Amino acid sequence: MKNFRKNQGITLIALVITVIVLLILAGVTIATLTGDNGILTRAQQAKNETEQAEKEEKEKLGDMEDTINEYTAGIEVQQVTDENPGVLEGTGTDTDPYTIESIEDLVVFASNVTNGTTYEGKTVKLGLSLDFNSNKSYVEPLRTDYVEYGYDGELKTLLTTGEGFKPIGARIRDNTTDELYNFKGSFDGNGNTLYNLYINTSTKDENNVQVGLFSINYGTIKNIGICNCNITIKDANMAIEAGAVAGRNCATIENSYTSGKQYIESSSTIRFGGISGAIVNGIVQNCYSTVNLSGKCEKSVYVYVGGIVGVIGKDSNNVIDKCYNVGSIDFEINDIQEGNFGGIISAGTKASISNSYNCGNIKIKGNATGDFYIGGAIGNNTGIINNFCNIGNIISDVKVTGNYNYVGAIVSVNNSDGKIENTYYLKDTCANGIEENWGNETDVDTLEIDKIENMPAILEIIGTEFREDENNINNGYPILTWQ
Repeated sequence: MKNFRKNQGITLIALVITVIVLLILAGVTIATLTGDNGILTRAQQAKNETEQAEKEEKEKLGDMEDTINEYTAGIEVQQVTDENPGVLEGTGTDTDPYTIESIEDLVVFASNVTNGTTYEGKTVKLGLSLDFNSNKSYVEPLRTDYVEYGYDGELKTLLTTGEGFKPIGARIRDNTTDELYNFKGSFDGNGNTLYNLYINTSTKDENNVQVGLFSINYGTIKNIGICNCNITIKDANMAIEAGAVAGRNCATIENSYTSGKQYIESSSTIRFGGISGAIVNGIVQNCYSTVNLSGKCEKSVYVYVGGIVGVIGKDSNNVIDKCYNVGSIDFEINDIQEGNFGGIISAGTKASISNSYNCGNIKIKGNATGDFYIGGAIGNNTGIINNFCNIGNIISDVKVTGNYNYVGAIVSVNNSDGKIENTYYLKDTCANGIEENWGNETDVDTLEIDKIENMPAILEIIGTEFREDENNINNGYPILTWQ
């Protein structure tokens, strides 16, 4: 075999030499071959011109797609005019924040955080709405010089196919390094929107992976919309935390919203939410989600899925205030050890849910070998719920061979530390009524209604943060004052 390859090499060299000799004998000089106007030089120029023409054709097709999307999807963004793509202009102060003016800026910002720049004490602002699918949001959509930021190929293509966007911050393997490689500053979306965030990943080789626009947030994220996100996680055999805004929130997310879909297939612990997968000593306020959450979990240890937040960290103080969920939760489970599902959050100690509502439907089917809880607000309640309403349907077709299988329109179980006050729910949204098993019935103040019979009375129950739905935003049921 070695002699064969050697002979092949000799034959090829001989062939090249023979061609050159024949060209020379035919009157073709070396200069004619390799000079400025030589055959080989012109051939290379022709190749470069062809590649440039193909690139220009791709960009034109992208521009045509932008026009179609603007017409059909109603998504219209400005053409970026970033003169220094990849460079965040500004000094990072409140009055002169670092400003993201293009997708290139966002990619570099994400890489900076992932590599240890926490932006602590700094302010980063989104200068305009950006669409990952639109040429207008890139200075050069088909650029290929972003290898150092994790994108080896055409930038727009890699952000919208394959694995997609790489989250802002590191995906940690333990709890000793998470603060070193995650965001600790202030991110102000400035009322702008990120359209078509696309993430497609697995956790085969990772542990404690956080997925979202941000991996883990230790700062403040505010005034941002994430519209039509598409987050897919498959082959998850390690613990996962995923939400459109952040995988895990350890500080504040406020005045923000999400829409789109998230899907997961897992054989391990998952914490899945429309805004954040988990919060630990965190706050989520004035936020809403219309993200549809779905997935398949087989032989998973724990499954935590909530319309706003997947789960509250153990023994931590967390607040969810003035939030609502419209997105559906639709999961198939098989032989999981414990399942927790909630319209706002799934479970968590010391959780406080106030001035919020759920109208997203929850549908779970399959079987569990351990405990199983579903609630319109929270599955297993050990915290405080006040000024809350649920009008979302809850359907459970789950066979449980373990200890508990509880489903309720507000909570499934209200434990000894749990308190529920000033709440109402729509009759028949859940076959079991408000609950199936009260662990603590003394701190419960709730109302079952057949329909909107007496709006002033309902508003009196759930507090001043709600108002009448004059524009039919919530099918006539009360909405939050800030909506």
